[in-house]
Amino acid sequence: MPEGLTLAAAGAAPGQRERSMKPEELTVLIYDALYSMGFKGDCSGFFFLSHAVYLSLTHPGDLSLISAWLYPAVARHYRTDVENVSRHVSAAIARAWRTNREQMVAAIGHPLKRCPIDWEIIRYLYEDILKAG
Repeated sequence: MPEGLTLAAAGAAPGQRERSMKPEELTVLIYDALYSMGFKGDCSGFFFLSHAVYLSLTHPGDLSLISAWLYPAVARHYRTDVENVSRHVSAAIARAWRTNREQMVAAIGHPLKRCPIDWEIIRYLYEDILKAG
C-alpha cells in the first residue's frame, strides 16, 4: 500500500479539498463512519463496503458504476465473486437499516423513506469522509 494517499474530490480543482493520509488513517475514518451509521463489524458485508468506500476515495471516478469497476475490485481483493460482494453489502445495509434506522438517519442528516441502496450509502460515505478529511 502507498505510504501517503491523497484524497481529492472528483472534479475538484488542484489543491482543493486534498489531504494526504496513511492508508490506516483512512481505514479508521471509514470504519468510524460505518459504525456511526449503525453498521456492525461482524459480517463480511461491513468489510466489503468499507473497502468499496476506500477504493472510491483513493481512485475517484463515477460512483454509479459500482458493478462495472468497484465491486469487481473488491471481489478481487477478497478473492470472491462480484455476486457475493453485492449480496453481502446489501445484507449489511438492510441489517443496519432494520436494527439502527434512527442512527443511520441521524448520521445521514435527512429523513429516509426507504432503506438506502448500496451506491447511495457509498456516495454518502464518500462525501462525508471527504468533508471530514
